[in-house]
Amino acid sequence: MTHVRVGARRWAGRAGWRKGLLLVLTLLVTALAAPSAAAPAGTAPGAPEPGGTPSGPGQPGEAPGRPAAAPGQPGEAQGRPARGPQDAPGETAGPALAIGSPSAVLMEARSGRILLAKNPHERRNPASVTKIMTLLVAYDALAAGKATWDEAVTTSELAKSQGGTQVFLEVGEVNPLGALLKAISVGSANDAAVAVAEHLGGSHEGFVAMMNDRARGLGLQNTQFQNATGFDAPGHYSTAHDIAVIARELILRYPQALRHSKVFYELFQHPDGRETEMLNRNRLVHFYDWVDGLKTGHTQASGYSIAATGERGGTRMIAVVLGAPDAATRQADALRLLEYGLARFTTVTHAPAGKPLAAVPVLRGMRRQVAAVPRVPVAVTVPREDREKVEWRVQVAPRLQAPVTQGQVVGRVSAVVGGREEAAYELVAAENIPRLTLWGALRQAFGRVLGSESD
Repeated sequence: MTHVRVGARRWAGRAGWRKGLLLVLTLLVTALAAPSAAAPAGTAPGAPEPGGTPSGPGQPGEAPGRPAAAPGQPGEAQGRPARGPQDAPGETAGPALAIGSPSAVLMEARSGRILLAKNPHERRNPASVTKIMTLLVAYDALAAGKATWDEAVTTSELAKSQGGTQVFLEVGEVNPLGALLKAISVGSANDAAVAVAEHLGGSHEGFVAMMNDRARGLGLQNTQFQNATGFDAPGHYSTAHDIAVIARELILRYPQALRHSKVFYELFQHPDGRETEMLNRNRLVHFYDWVDGLKTGHTQASGYSIAATGERGGTRMIAVVLGAPDAATRQADALRLLEYGLARFTTVTHAPAGKPLAAVPVLRGMRRQVAAVPRVPVAVTVPREDREKVEWRVQVAPRLQAPVTQGQVVGRVSAVVGGREEAAYELVAAENIPRLTLWGALRQAFGRVLGSESD
């Protein structure tokens, strides 16, 4: 009897051990081969397939705008609103907002939507407003690591000979690239613009080719440059609409440029001890603290032009005026446009950058899910009467296959007002999720047995 009872106990012990092993193996197989979590609550129908990039109005590849840079352009600015500059439906600046200049545009910077326009696609010489593109190409080079703020730039005979507004560089004079960019922004210095162009483009002509390539990359059909300064030249033209697009690109991609464009007066320090006064002809930055840019222009043939920008309460507007008869009209029209936009529109913020807005299941990963977060603050600018009507919608992939890379696009969040999508942002993986290893699978299995597994 004793022998029988001992044998029974041994058999029961072995059976229990075998059941435990079978349970571990079952959990291991489940961890390696089956979905370990259901789609999170709130996942919208029609979410993108695993590893795919959400698509929608204004997504990358469309000319109007995007959350990512145009192909081939350095320094991607991912996470921007997916809506982009919209063609204005005719001349909307009428008696309610009298604009004396022949061509003008008001753009909301976050979405790129045109709010008001007068002859927005009329080709005109933008004069020194051209230098916004000069600055954009220079900042591209800095962002791509092809240039540094402190690197030396030598003034050539061509740069010195430009005339017009200048800081009076001498042939052979060496200045930091950053100082010359400031001279372009504050003093609209033609000699500084050509010195920068020759330095970054190998020649003035080479740099102008880069400017035109950048314009094509932005999808601009009515812009062509012949120089980096804005001097009148056959075949040198742009439009109020296109200038607004270029200004928006500079502001959103390189907001640090506004630190210079808002300066009203400063001295340029030459290496030999000379000083040259730089006076910003955008008087708006002097009289209105919420205006911080961007560039003015004037030639006898082109008239008076400006691309002005200002921000209040998180809402930024861009006003472009081309061909005004005098400086007073230029300033009054730009101010009227900016005030109009800021009085009628407001910005609604949904989430800061990096805040988890959803969880995406991960198959065969060391973690069972990954947080979907926006790269930049999620917000939308809408008419003030619509601020309470904004509906935020989140779409994420139903599942992802490990490995998952931090920053990988996993979904999108959009703002909808009255059934119309007003803005959309990419959502990306908050962390790296390596592929599940055998040891990791065992740990997950034991974690389930012990009830201590963590996602």
